[in-house]
Amino acid sequence: KEMEIKQLQRFVEVAEQGSISRAAEKLNISQPPLSMDIKALEEELGKALFERSSRGVILTFAGRMLYERAVPLLEMAARTAAEVSKGSEQVKILRLGVVSSAASLVAAKYATSLCQDNLEIKVQLYEGDTYTQLQQLRDGVTELAVVRTPFDESGFCSLVITTEDMYAVGKQDYFYLGQKNITPQELAHMPLVVYRRWENIIENMFAESSLTPYILCSNDDARTTLAWAQTGVGVGIVPYSGTRDLPGKMTAVKIDYKGLKSSIKLIWLKNKTLSDGAKMFLNCVTKDNKNMQKLPLINKNF
Repeated sequence: KEMEIKQLQRFVEVAEQGSISRAAEKLNISQPPLSMDIKALEEELGKALFERSSRGVILTFAGRMLYERAVPLLEMAARTAAEVSKGSEQVKILRLGVVSSAASLVAAKYATSLCQDNLEIKVQLYEGDTYTQLQQLRDGVTELAVVRTPFDESGFCSLVITTEDMYAVGKQDYFYLGQKNITPQELAHMPLVVYRRWENIIENMFAESSLTPYILCSNDDARTTLAWAQTGVGVGIVPYSGTRDLPGKMTAVKIDYKGLKSSIKLIWLKNKTLSDGAKMFLNCVTKDNKNMQKLPLINKNF
């Protein structure tokens, strides 16, 4: 017997309530059939999903794994049902993932005009970092995602929206007055704070000049980089968009190295049949994009 949607729904409810009795009450069913469903699910998987105690239940390691996968699956099933039921009303759903650093760009440049010109389109926006966006595409939570390089692009089609130079940001004490550019040689003498995904690229930049950088801190969010740089403990490396509205008395200086850039890309899975809403957004971005030689590739994947 394969897992059923109803089983997963009941499992998720128990996990979120932390109690079979509370979950049964929420689901408006009695406890025995709910307990039987959980037991059947555990037997099918060959793993205990909950640890029982006098105060309720908590997820085991296997239970947490199932929960993390069940939630997006149930959300996708609910969306699919809603989209099919609304099909006769000609509603077009756009399920779009966006990294936080590109959210305002997408809204200002594409999404707002798209919605104003196409009243039948409805946008479901999912925000998160690039890694989250890649996984949500693979899981079917979204169809398109606006992400930032670098990332593993295998399995995805992509369209460049914009490419940005990288900047060094920090207290004015790290730079000379009026400085507009900074070389890798100058940066090599500074404590650096970098977003972990760029760490290898940054180290390669220094290696070309036989330099060894002092990376004081690597982290998983550009906002963390800015927060550390603001304290004066080091110099952060961020894309140009991260230099807007810098907090405190901070300075932003362009890094003078052609190989250090970051692109914002629209991506989708290869060989994926896109919905009408996704096609409309993709066409909107394509028309605005100057890299027109990618048009045949895009059309083939519709």
